[in-house]
Amino acid sequence: MLNPIIKFCVNNLARGSHLAMEKLAEDFDVEENNCLRRCTVCERSFYAIVDGKMIKGETVKELLDNIYQYVDDNLSI
Repeated sequence: MLNPIIKFCVNNLARGSHLAMEKLAEDFDVEENNCLRRCTVCERSFYAIVDGKMIKGETVKELLDNIYQYVDDNLSI
């Protein structure tokens, strides 16, 4: 499997996505960024940027599930 880079906004981390980042850091390269310029999304849901693609979830669990599904569907060898 290719190892994607997963980026998180510090503001979204403060809202709770830090739980997803901690879990994903076990398997992937994760980065914490000051701002990813997705403020409207950041206010309304949890999200991360996976190799340039925005992945969202209404809950941290949904975000994690969506990221793992995206990686399986698009980045697996």
